[in-house]
Amino acid sequence: MIKENGMTLIEVLVAAIIMFTVFALASQVYSVLLLRNSKSKNVAELYEMQDVLNELIVEEVQKGKTRGVFTLRNNNVSWVAKVIDSKPEVGSYNELTSTFTNGANYLFLYEIEVKFDRININNYKFVRLVWKDKKE
Repeated sequence: MIKENGMTLIEVLVAAIIMFTVFALASQVYSVLLLRNSKSKNVAELYEMQDVLNELIVEEVQKGKTRGVFTLRNNNVSWVAKVIDSKPEVGSYNELTSTFTNGANYLFLYEIEVKFDRININNYKFVRLVWKDKKE
């Protein structure tokens, strides 16, 4: 009986199939980790600039603008503000008639939607109450 050293073709093919399966699974896990890392980086970046972003937009809304574009940390930021509700400001209370009189200002409740060109976040919206001199 002759003893041969080495592997047969079937053994090589089975080893290759096992190796490629392991590589395919590893690449899927790696791509999911990269995607999650990217999303968490985007959320962290938004969290860092959220206060500045909100204040810049609210200042523009108080000036009467309902949309705008500006640059913040190398991001082009576009925003749109929609009035959800508006009410006259309560001026004073008359005890004799038990009624409130309206003030000179109005209160507006805005929903503000923000979009970024570099940060991949689908929906960033916030609601803000703004005082203004006249009704829109």
